[in-house]
Amino acid sequence: IINVAAGTYTPPLNFLELAKTGLTLQGPNALINPVTNLGGRVAEAILSATVLIPNATGTQILGFKWAGGGGGSYVCVGGTLPSDDVVIRNNIMEAGAGTL
Repeated sequence: IINVAAGTYTPPLNFLELAKTGLTLQGPNALINPVTNLGGRVAEAILSATVLIPNATGTQILGFKWAGGGGGSYVCVGGTLPSDDVVIRNNIMEAGAGTL
């Protein structure tokens, strides 16, 4: 588990690859549903990047805010081998952000 503190994160080249099986990337709002408890969220960990999850079974991305704008922010799952049991939960996707 990698716990990520509140703040804005833009990796070099606006690109982050999570290729380790079983990796959990956990933001400060990992347990807070943005639909049912938006007012209960704490300061956000904001990702402004494209995140690739190639061939990584059991990977989780929890409790982030994905910044849109410019080139957008995306979560891309897949690769040459299956990526099973990938969980993307309790995240906020701003306009211009999404999943592929």
